[in-house]
Amino acid sequence: MNFYSDGLEEAKNKFKQVYKTLGKAKQITSEINIPTEFEKAVVLRNTEIEISDIEDRINRLNQDIDFIIDSFELAEAKNAAILDGLIAGVLNMDEGTMGLGSYLNGIDRRDLINAILIACEDVTAHKMGVHYSLEEGLGPDSDIEECYNNNAYAICCATYVAMVLYKSGVIAPDNINPYYFHSINGIRSMVSDSGWKQVSVDWDEVTLDKLEPGDIVMNTTHSGEEHVLIYIGNGLFWDNTGCAINNGQQPSGNPRSYYDRIDEVWRLPEESEDNEK
Repeated sequence: MNFYSDGLEEAKNKFKQVYKTLGKAKQITSEINIPTEFEKAVVLRNTEIEISDIEDRINRLNQDIDFIIDSFELAEAKNAAILDGLIAGVLNMDEGTMGLGSYLNGIDRRDLINAILIACEDVTAHKMGVHYSLEEGLGPDSDIEECYNNNAYAICCATYVAMVLYKSGVIAPDNINPYYFHSINGIRSMVSDSGWKQVSVDWDEVTLDKLEPGDIVMNTTHSGEEHVLIYIGNGLFWDNTGCAINNGQQPSGNPRSYYDRIDEVWRLPEESEDNEK
């Protein structure tokens, strides 16, 4: 009887151990988060969507990069074409011709005007802090390149305009130097001989709405002095006040409004007029 009792008791203990082990295994299993097939499918789909979104962003970035590259190449080609046109114009210039003539032949008039507007800023920055003068220290009157490159020289309003025409490439140095470009009379003769038109000659009055960017305007001020400026649009003008120190007054570095009466307006010829030259 004891034999059977001991055996039964041992069997019970082993059963309890097995039961306990199964319970622990069940607990461990319940703590493990095993995803279902549906959950797997959702994760996979979300991953595919994220990958697709990243690919779309990469494609858009590549398109932006291609656009930027194309824009740079287009600008480079356009600048090269303008330069080639200017060089060809100089080489083909008729003997004895002081005007634009073939110098501008084949060049888009809008490019020439843009070149003038850009040159206004370039000259202003380059000549910042030079002194203003009407006579003394203006530099040689037959070498626009020397006057532009040497900031020891003073400038006046006419010198500024001559430098803009030189820097823009619209009028070649050889077509600037024969004129006394430190004076308004010199600028007037220069642009006239270069094919510019005095468009204001038939106007009853010069008003801002009649002006176009790139126009050279001249007048006699209320104080009796002559002045010349370059119109850039929106009622603003560039002149020597942007860069030159005048009687201790520091330059503005910016284009200015102008309220004095304007007497003359000189404008680049239309392309059809230029091609007739």
